[in-house]
Order: sequence, then structure tokens, then C-alpha cells
Amino acid sequence: MTRTGARRWPLLGLFAVGLLGLATLQASAQIKGDFFGFGDYPGGALHTVFEIQRGPGTPPRQYTTDIVLEDGQYHMTETIGALLDLINIETGLGRRGAAAVAGGRFAYKQTPLLDLSPLGVLTEYGVVIEPNQTYYLPDGASLVTGDIESIAGVEAIKGTYTHPEYSTQRAILGTPVDQAISALLQYPIYFQLELEGTMGTLVQLAEFSYTPGADQ
Repeated sequence: MTRTGARRWPLLGLFAVGLLGLATLQASAQIKGDFFGFGDYPGGALHTVFEIQRGPGTPPRQYTTDIVLEDGQYHMTETIGALLDLINIETGLGRRGAAAVAGGRFAYKQTPLLDLSPLGVLTEYGVVIEPNQTYYLPDGASLVTGDIESIAGVEAIKGTYTHPEYSTQRAILGTPVDQAISALLQYPIYFQLELEGTMGTLVQLAEFSYTPGADQ
């Protein structure tokens, strides 16, 4: 495996504070390393919109973040939006949260989650992710990248990740070519989990703009 210090694969964004559902939240716990996510904001004005869908047939939600400088301080606004039918609207904590408050348990069928932890070696060794390459990872897992493509106007590389112990699942992950952009994104630029050929969680950047501060 090539060892360099240039590009890191932004996977820790999968934590998503529960927004991606329990499965993705568990996946993030398997990934170790300092990847990205508002650790040191460089200043300037930022606008991002992510579309997140929890599975086939579920309405996508838009997570918008705006950061602007106002009177010497930064004003950060985060909003969640979706177009929903009445049957899909829940207020308060929802069924799972209400069950927890009542001391019960809200159970649902869940397939054992694809193990993403072998991807951590890419960050550990500072591996540069390049287009049209195959990366052989621990435990027999692999990442196969494709061409550079544009996602919301940002050049990115997507890779298909598979693990031999989870033969019915795979993940498609994206990383910006410019890692300065990666450091500004609170979620992966693209993440799709597939279960038996059916789309599970889908995260993708829909809008992006950034204006550096006057001192940059």
C-alpha cells in the first residue's frame, strides 16, 4: 500500500449525530482517526446542503448549514427540511424516543451492519486516494475507485467498498479531490450503503459554496 501524507479519506462524517439512522451511527464507531468536521474552521462564509435518505421509498431530507461573519463573530445556522406526506410526519421524539422515555423498547428488523473499520488504515498511513485504483485492505476488504466526477460542483472520487464477510452488502463512498473542501464538510460528500442490491442509507452533497475570509 502506498504511504504518503497528502489525502485522508473522510469517513468519520458517518457519525452524523443520529441523522443517518442507527446503522450508520454504528458504522462510524468502527472508524478510528481524525478525519474532518468543523474542528478548526478557517473563517469565511460557507453554505452547504446535504440530502440524506434513510432507505428506498423514504423521503429525502435536506440538511442546510450556513456560516457568515456578523459583527466580528460567526453566525452558524443549521436547518432540516423535507417534503412529507402526512403519514410520514412525526412530532416530538417519535416512536423510538417515546418508547425509551416510557422505559420500553422500539424494535425493528436490522441486518448485521457492513464492517467499515478496514478503511481506517487509509487514514492511519495517510494514503492518497486516486482515481481508477484498487486498495487492498485488512480482513480481505477492498476499495475500488472510479473516475473523478463532479458532485454539487466539487471534484470528487468515488470508491466501491466490499468486505468478504458481508457478501450481500457494499458501500459507495466519495471524497473531494481538494482536501481543503473535505475539511469544511460535516458529512461525507457521498455515501451510499447497499443491502442485497437495494439502496439503504444515502448521503450526498447537493449544494456547496465557500468564500474565504479577508485574512486568508
